Amino acid sequence: MKKKLLFVIESLMLGGAEKSLVTLLNLVDYSKFDVDLLLFAQGGAFQQFLSKQVNLLPVPEYFIYNEIPWSKLFHKIKKPKMLFAQVRYSVALRTGKHNHSEKAVLLWKACRNCFKEMEQDYDVAIAYSQGVPTFFVAEKVRAKKRAAWINATYIPYGRYLDFITSMYGLFDYINGVSDVIAEKIQSTFSIPGEKITVIKDILDDKFAIKMAGMSSNVQFEMTNLKTNILTVGRLDAMKGYPLAIDAAKLLKDAGVLFKWYVIGDGMLRGQLEERIKLLGLEDDFILLGSRSNPYPYFQACDLYVQTSTLEGFGITLAEAKMFNKPIVTTNFPAVCEQFTNEKNGLIVDISAEGIADGITRMLNDSELRERCIANVRAEKKGNSEEIEKLYKLLED
Repeated sequence: MKKKLLFVIESLMLGGAEKSLVTLLNLVDYSKFDVDLLLFAQGGAFQQFLSKQVNLLPVPEYFIYNEIPWSKLFHKIKKPKMLFAQVRYSVALRTGKHNHSEKAVLLWKACRNCFKEMEQDYDVAIAYSQGVPTFFVAEKVRAKKRAAWINATYIPYGRYLDFITSMYGLFDYINGVSDVIAEKIQSTFSIPGEKITVIKDILDDKFAIKMAGMSSNVQFEMTNLKTNILTVGRLDAMKGYPLAIDAAKLLKDAGVLFKWYVIGDGMLRGQLEERIKLLGLEDDFILLGSRSNPYPYFQACDLYVQTSTLEGFGITLAEAKMFNKPIVTTNFPAVCEQFTNEKNGLIVDISAEGIADGITRMLNDSELRERCIANVRAEKKGNSEEIEKLYKLLED
């Protein structure tokens, strides 16, 4: 008899966890598992690549209600319970500045009573990202086993730490996508070691290479006259884009001929555009926005650069390695799980100067560049075997 699985994630917009989940769901053995997927928002860029064998559940009513604009107040007051929850959340946000994990706590406290318990019983329910998906699986899903994925090295604090710790206490397994995250999980939430697993974000190199061959606008956006630098990731604080822009200014002032392309979108776009304009980099640092298929850009770029201050694993770095690219990356905590400095990439300080110096060195030092490319080419690509660890977790 097939086991019944549930995965919960906010959306399938561009992001490492989202891409990893889509890849995982394309590799699952559907002769053994029936899979339901619950999204809080549909229509994300990666949703088109979802396996047809996945049963996509309806979006919970609260998130549909939340999209009704305030200009249609007559429609909103028809659901007073949800209206009051939305108002409570809005008021809570105004009590001070809150990071992503804190906003998730405030949202859940305000609206948890708007969600019904799911009718379906599951063998295993997996919250595939932090925050509301985790809280939802903890309190609104009936399952023989619950597992929570943590794919970022975030550290909650104060009263939020106690709340989040209590939520994780309702899970049978807590998975970190890297050894660094697993260590943080244990030290932050005081979770017993036997409940912690390490299953890395899943990458399928065959899928990536196939996607790279699909039609794309990359040939119109990248130039053959300058060095094409690529960075992929959401436009949020942890990705270090202000450092990247400042590094681009240093490169331009030094006479380096380059075009730096960024794939991704997010709340920081307006601020970043202002910074780009202020430094006169409109023709040099290009925000391409979201791309449902970033792989042609990986294939076409000359250099991949990661400027993050924090990463759970660094899935885009692993993707750049699948295309045998020279790589410059900042020295975030988990970087050592993929890179040895000057062997398969260049690890630099988390600063504009460090990034600019690293790019300059990788471009000018042909011996270093060819050594890194050769070593990356010799590495095993992809890690689809990680799904065997998932099967073991599901069968325990």
